Amino acid sequence: MLDKKQAKTWVKVVAWGLAIVFGTSFSFLFMLPRNSTNPSASSPAPPTVTATSEERAISMLGQADMAMEAEDYGQAISLFEQARDLDPNNEDSVSGLADAYYEQGKALQTQDPTAAAEAFNGYLETLPNGSKSSQVKKLLTDVQE
Repeated sequence: MLDKKQAKTWVKVVAWGLAIVFGTSFSFLFMLPRNSTNPSASSPAPPTVTATSEERAISMLGQADMAMEAEDYGQAISLFEQARDLDPNNEDSVSGLADAYYEQGKALQTQDPTAAAEAFNGYLETLPNGSKSSQVKKLLTDVQE
């Protein structure tokens, strides 16, 4: 059974996916030839529809959220970075990236302090005044000792 956070993530992913599919399908209705008596007659191919940067970023955010749920922080970081690069104004990509760095650092803290320090530094570079900044600075000091 899905917990509340997982359900919320799935709702976002499905809603945006449906919005993209329906929006794309709807736009094709206006591209259909009218009064065509011979459907096999050569007509120009419909233009290729591509998602906007914002739509691709939102899709990546949904995938990144699922990677976070699976505790695959490396994949989540990669997806959040791609989403941030596609839509730099999307605050969810920045905060999500910072959270992924934070969680990765916590997971690596006892196993690989050097990698944990890199992850904590990634958090501070991404969101220097974030809600967890003071906690990250303390954790960073702990792993560097």
